[in-house]
Amino acid sequence: MDSTQQARQVAVRYAKAWAAGDLTGILDCYGDDFTLHYFGDNPFGGDHFTECWLYEEDKPIIDAAWRD
Repeated sequence: MDSTQQARQVAVRYAKAWAAGDLTGILDCYGDDFTLHYFGDNPFGGDHFTECWLYEEDKPIIDAAWRD
């Protein structure tokens, strides 16, 4: 399988997890070294690392971004 097919599989898996409201499935699509960089002087500003999303400190970001 080439890199394009691999990327497509991850994107499809991510979309299905998002549509199903499966946060664990979404987070499983990110690599261990994935980091979100939110800029600005606000509650979400700063770097947010994949391993931190499992903890309470980033729960407000997940709640704010979540789409039902």
